[in-house]
Formats: sequence, C-alpha cells, structure tokens
Amino acid sequence: MGSIHEVIDAFRREPSNSERGTKFEQLTLRYFQLDPMLAQQYDCVCRWIDWPERDGKVENGIDLVARTRDTVSTPRSSASSTSPRPRWPRATSTRS
Repeated sequence: MGSIHEVIDAFRREPSNSERGTKFEQLTLRYFQLDPMLAQQYDCVCRWIDWPERDGKVENGIDLVARTRDTVSTPRSSASSTSPRPRWPRATSTRS
C-alpha cells in the first residue's frame, strides 16, 4: 500500500469495528517496532491481549503495552481507528 489514506481505507473495509480495531492495533505495534526512535526507546511492545504480564485481566481501554528501555515504567496506550482523522494514541504511564 502506498499512502496512509489507502491504509485507512483498507481498515474501513473490514466488516466490524472489532476487526478494524485489531488491524489498527497491529499497524501501530509494527510502527513502534520499526520506527528507529521508538525502537530505541522501547525494548518490548505488544498488544494488551498478547502481553504476558496481564495475568488474565480483561482489557479496560488499553490496546498496547510498551516497556521503556531505561526506566521501570510500562506505558499503556489506547489506539483508536474509528475517527475519520486518526490521532496518535494517548499514552499513560504506570509503574511495573
């Protein structure tokens, strides 16, 4: 795919909000992994559902979990793809 607009259009063709959300989470996860600055900042980024430390807890608005390399904090982020104008996820930081 070429532009961000084509990616967003592909998401919108998914049959449900749940599937669109999953695709957007996967895209955001890959961005965190592939962006050179973010890859230096975080040593582990995963979707909430895949996070080994969630201990069976249900999602409460957290979509991604990222562990910073140089601190003990674990920022958790909610990514949303439902807006016509996508925004960067709002991250909250919690101590692990």
